[in-house]
Amino acid sequence: MYLFEYQAKDLMRQWGIPVLPGSVAITEVQAREVAQELGHGPWVVKAQIYAGGRAQGSFNDAPRSGGIRFSDSLDGVHYAAASMLGATLVTPQTGTAGQCVRAVYIEPQVKTQRELFVALLVDGESGEIVCLATPCGGENIEEQVRDA
Repeated sequence: MYLFEYQAKDLMRQWGIPVLPGSVAITEVQAREVAQELGHGPWVVKAQIYAGGRAQGSFNDAPRSGGIRFSDSLDGVHYAAASMLGATLVTPQTGTAGQCVRAVYIEPQVKTQRELFVALLVDGESGEIVCLATPCGGENIEEQVRDA
């Protein structure tokens, strides 16, 4: 089963699991409105594709800008969404073809002292559920687990 981040967070909310407020947008105008509804920034604008590594990803027309961007202004949220929507994001998990970004998720930026990572995965070979947990945070998680 494939879920976008915003769908997973909606499911967690339905089950009473606390998550940051946020909402999905399919236009840059809608992204700005979502940010405005969330209150004062800073905000995070996240490309919604079926792949990890979005922060390390790149767009063909902007190779140094990933699929997760931070903004202190509503104009910055608008620009980030406009530059992502309709563009192809290439990440370590998408292969060279990448995936087209059709939606972005906007939420408040939270400054943390420490990140943890927990995931429940279905092992493709055994069909069993596997729990992956590490105190190493969320970026480059595949490499961190492989090296552990």
